[in-house]
Amino acid sequence: MIKIKLKGAIPSKKNNKQLFKNKKTGKMFISTSNDHKKWHEEATNQLTMQYIPRLNLEYVKVTKIIIYFSDLRKSDITNKVESINDLLVDYGLIKDDNWLNMPNLILSGVYKKNDPGCEIELHGIKEKYDQKTNKQTKDCLKIRSKK
Repeated sequence: MIKIKLKGAIPSKKNNKQLFKNKKTGKMFISTSNDHKKWHEEATNQLTMQYIPRLNLEYVKVTKIIIYFSDLRKSDITNKVESINDLLVDYGLIKDDNWLNMPNLILSGVYKKNDPGCEIELHGIKEKYDQKTNKQTKDCLKIRSKK
């Protein structure tokens, strides 16, 4: 099992797009907002500081995510999960976040006043991994479910 804790509000990547104009070509393009880019960079740094290895896992049997909300405003929890999954792929912890690679998701939203963030647990990976130091040993393996 790999356990991760991220601090800070998780922005929705899907709802934070901006329209820009390419200065060279004059064509318009859509890009992720600066808020999301800043969160992504900060979250990547948090993963690095926790010594989360870049395993490029092909299969995670169960993914458990608890998202902590700092207020009681309505917020789309599934968009936040997309941001988290994209972060894990971009970081190199998991290879792909499609349903075949991550078939079971347990998701919870919890109110935690003035302390937003999330906890992520990846279960059912075949690993040689020191949970105390979050460091990978020589024999980290990628697996796929066997039919």
